[in-house]
Amino acid sequence: MTRAVTREDLTRAVTREDSTHGSSWRADLKAVGVLLVMVALHVATLELTEPSYFLRDDNAAYFLPVYVHTAETLWASGELAFLNYHQYLGQRHLAMGQTGVLYPPVYVAHALARLGLGEDVRILVLLLVLGHLLVASAGFFVLARTRDVPRWIAAGCALLWLTFPFLSTVTRNWIWVAYGAAWVPWCLVFLDSWLSRGMRWALGGYAVAKALFCLAGYAQYVVLSVLFEAIWIVSRTLGESRTMSVAWWRRMAGAAAALIASGGLAAPLLLPMWGAKERSQARAGELSLEESLSNAMDMSVFWRAQTFDMAERAIHQGTGAIFYLGVPILSILGIGLLWLLIRKQARRLLVSMTTLIVALVLSTEAVRVLHAVPLLGSFRWPFKSFLWVSLFAALAVALVLRPVWRRGRSAGATAALVLSLGITGNLVAIHGDDWDRPFGPNRVQRSVGELRQEAKTLLDGPQQGRAVAMWMSHGQEDIERFLTHNYATLARGEQLGGYEPLISRQLFDLAKGLQYSNIWRYELTRDSLDYLSEWSVRWLLMPDKPRNRAIVGTFPELRVRELRGTAGLLVVENTAAAPFAFLEPSGGGPPIPLHVSFGGRGLTIDLQPAAGRGGLLRIQVAPISGYEWIADGEEMGPVLVDDGSHVVLDVPAESRSVDIRYRAILFELGVAVALITALVGVWWLFRRRPKRRGSTTPEPGEEPVERRPLGVGLERR
Repeated sequence: MTRAVTREDLTRAVTREDSTHGSSWRADLKAVGVLLVMVALHVATLELTEPSYFLRDDNAAYFLPVYVHTAETLWASGELAFLNYHQYLGQRHLAMGQTGVLYPPVYVAHALARLGLGEDVRILVLLLVLGHLLVASAGFFVLARTRDVPRWIAAGCALLWLTFPFLSTVTRNWIWVAYGAAWVPWCLVFLDSWLSRGMRWALGGYAVAKALFCLAGYAQYVVLSVLFEAIWIVSRTLGESRTMSVAWWRRMAGAAAALIASGGLAAPLLLPMWGAKERSQARAGELSLEESLSNAMDMSVFWRAQTFDMAERAIHQGTGAIFYLGVPILSILGIGLLWLLIRKQARRLLVSMTTLIVALVLSTEAVRVLHAVPLLGSFRWPFKSFLWVSLFAALAVALVLRPVWRRGRSAGATAALVLSLGITGNLVAIHGDDWDRPFGPNRVQRSVGELRQEAKTLLDGPQQGRAVAMWMSHGQEDIERFLTHNYATLARGEQLGGYEPLISRQLFDLAKGLQYSNIWRYELTRDSLDYLSEWSVRWLLMPDKPRNRAIVGTFPELRVRELRGTAGLLVVENTAAAPFAFLEPSGGGPPIPLHVSFGGRGLTIDLQPAAGRGGLLRIQVAPISGYEWIADGEEMGPVLVDDGSHVVLDVPAESRSVDIRYRAILFELGVAVALITALVGVWWLFRRRPKRRGSTTPEPGEEPVERRPLGVGLERR
């Protein structure tokens, strides 16, 4: 017997649905909250057991210094750090790409570091790592939930992924691994929302997420993410029952358009990087096959690592622990493969397993098949693709455990046990004394304030000339701290020079033996000393040995300076070194040294010491294309260059100051492209589509939508 549906029945039904929906969201938020706490505890444990855990190798020697320089330049001058004068002869900063000049989290992390610790901003890298791993955990959780994975399995597998040794061990050297972990799952979430349900907002989310990934500054990981997304889409398409329909092609076109839009949003960085690549000494052409395959994963090392047999120096100085997934996890993945063979309809698992296997193969020397592909042929160190191995391994585990979790308490307890064993194995591999070895030493062990004070007392000041190290090995602690890589940037010492792996051909030629750092690799001869003097190298630092003192004694312009705190380090002053900037008076007379102030987009020369005396102004910076000069506020046009590639300007007698400004034309063009892309994207996302009255027929490839009159299905019998 049926009963008529009353208004009260409808009200109770709607209220019950809303209540259930809200409860589901609250439960998801609770699971995410627990997950975020666990990830934070994991990072805190790493930092407490080994202080400055994430300040190894490039994080210490490159990323921390340039991030500090990038943020402090903006706070001090309101300018973006387009140039870095802490590099030898001056170097394009924005165009190098990796420096995060346009990446908002760098500025947020620096502000938080200054708020908590003042000048000692070493925690900046830790804050960036923690923030991105939290974003990564939430992204994985959402990605798993879109595949109908139970919330606690999704949270457990997210924690499993973020505790895989690859993420912690490699992130402590290269922070961009954490950036990849943060943005890769979110890009997949947005792509899936678009391809599955045609949600236009998802395309906007994908474009923004991919653009932020680009602005973080490691182009190789961005390109690899696109490669694996394409593999993921292909495997997803092959598993669909309806493909190649009109709707399918439209959504593929939409995904491609979103990728192009992400490039448009990131154009302020991508265009300067493209310009730098065209003039690059180190990256102008394709790498050799041997160089491209350097540090590929050895499958024998991979299999040994699963039983805690960690190979020594498996990759660079790191051990085989980098590739640890664990026997429990590999067992679950094996069960997943068998399941695919038996149940071919397991489409979601097929997508994850296919992408996982391809990523594993491309982490080895098998990546040689991509060497002929444009752009991909300029990459090296294939093991970097293991980030996608770990991601899709954790996602495949979640999909395999999904039906197990739902079979009752005993089965759910088994799933939880497997995850616990996997996470425990990860932590054992990470904290093992003989297994968790970084690629390089921890070089920043003292506060940034102490480093800057020592740099200030070691030399007379930034206006007194550059410094280089003579015949130094990496075993010299004082030299390592200040004179290799980017410690000069961290110490605020323009005279100290530094290191830039992507250097222009012009600077390569000008720097001669200083092409990779400011360590002179040759004997000190008359010709070499004259060259150093010409480029304002006033200070020579070398081991305090009798042989070095004897060589110094053969040059009358060199004198040893006895300074406190330099035991074992010979500090030699070159009295013949030219100043950074000096005026050659038009009426004759000796050169007049001038004061130079360094900024984020140029430098300022104070002409007061030469007031009323015009002449040729010479400045010892490389004449990078894009420099323009301004005399007392009047634009004078591009700078001039003499035969020795020094900047030389004919300054009027009445001038009081000269500004040399670097104008990044490609950056300005990129900003215009980004604005246009953003406006077009907003218009497309929010434009109204005409409604077709009376039509409920789905387009080809679309899921049918069931429309029922209000109240149908609510009858009771």
